[in-house]
Amino acid sequence: MSKYCVLLPVAAGRDASSDSRVRSLLSQTLSDWKCFVIPGASGGSAAEEFARAAGDPRFAAAPAGLDTLARLMNWATANGDGELILTLPERIVLHPDALERFAQVFASNER
Repeated sequence: MSKYCVLLPVAAGRDASSDSRVRSLLSQTLSDWKCFVIPGASGGSAAEEFARAAGDPRFAAAPAGLDTLARLMNWATANGDGELILTLPERIVLHPDALERFAQVFASNER
């Protein structure tokens, strides 16, 4: 199980190589994450193509039938595919040590 399950909604026709969210994930100092790409209106094949184009095995298309953020969040929670779930919407990028800092904050607040 990864530390983070990152949910990445992707609009149809979006290019992974120019997506700033992909670059921000790939530059993280904490590398213990898995990213599920949520397809836009165009369906699952666009998510599969985007995940493959990201060029990193930690990117994967959301499982079939999980075509909305709510469904994917429920699935990620139920299947424990990450201790922490993070949604990364359009135009939001992460500082290179953001995931590491989040992990430290959550670890210090565990009771």
